[in-house]
Amino acid sequence: MKLVVEGMLNAASAGNLIYMALVDLLAVDLMNPKLQNNGEMGVSANVSLLGSALMFVLAV
Repeated sequence: MKLVVEGMLNAASAGNLIYMALVDLLAVDLMNPKLQNNGEMGVSANVSLLGSALMFVLAV
């Protein structure tokens, strides 16, 4: 029973860290006008997000 509770708490904290990284930190960078006006930087940012999504699928 202790391992189940520990696993659930670890999963909750990992989910919180992923949320903080993707929503709070990356949103500020992706909404930056310098990034939105530069096409090359925008493409590289989207490719990096695609890479993160593919790593997530691979981990599942």
